[in-house]
Amino acid sequence: MHHSDYVGHFKTICEDAHFQEKYPKISKRMKEICTSIQTIIREIAEQNAFWSIGKLQGYDAQLQIILELKDELAEEKVLEIADDGYGTFAKEQFGYKLNEKAPVSLYMLAQ
Repeated sequence: MHHSDYVGHFKTICEDAHFQEKYPKISKRMKEICTSIQTIIREIAEQNAFWSIGKLQGYDAQLQIILELKDELAEEKVLEIADDGYGTFAKEQFGYKLNEKAPVSLYMLAQ
């Protein structure tokens, strides 16, 4: 998948008129995340590659959390959980408990 396809997927969701009307705060935050992702991709270099990968994975985790919880909780709570919980998202997705040590992996860089 090309990065423009990835970002385009989330932009299509958050720019949908019905979505914007139903979730204005979430839509705004998703647009901000998409812009940040595009900036990181443009600026990625050997010197900042691991930092960049970690940031990208963190933003992806936020998007996944937002979309998973958008119908379950108030917008403010969804955004709070996404902001606070993105660092442990990959760890939890791989079945590790928060108090367990995760393996050294690029998937864990968002912490």
